[in-house]
Amino acid sequence: MRWGIICGVSIAAFIVTALLPPIPQPQSYHHFADQRTIFGVPHGLDVLSNLAFLVSGVLGLLFIVRFGRALDSGTRWAFATLFLGLAL
Repeated sequence: MRWGIICGVSIAAFIVTALLPPIPQPQSYHHFADQRTIFGVPHGLDVLSNLAFLVSGVLGLLFIVRFGRALDSGTRWAFATLFLGLAL
């Protein structure tokens, strides 16, 4: 019963979202703060600053793989999901 409600609400939200018109975005949104090219990467520091998220996510996943046995299964999966999302 509970899964049926969750699936029903999720499907309804997906349908409503799919039927909404596109939200216009101002062109000024694409004017990033850093206009330099660093190591061939346009808007260098805006892009390369995301490496900190990648590194911390991968290190968290490695920690879970290596030392996660001390945690119960639910906590281990919760942390793995968190760190995978952080890395992505």
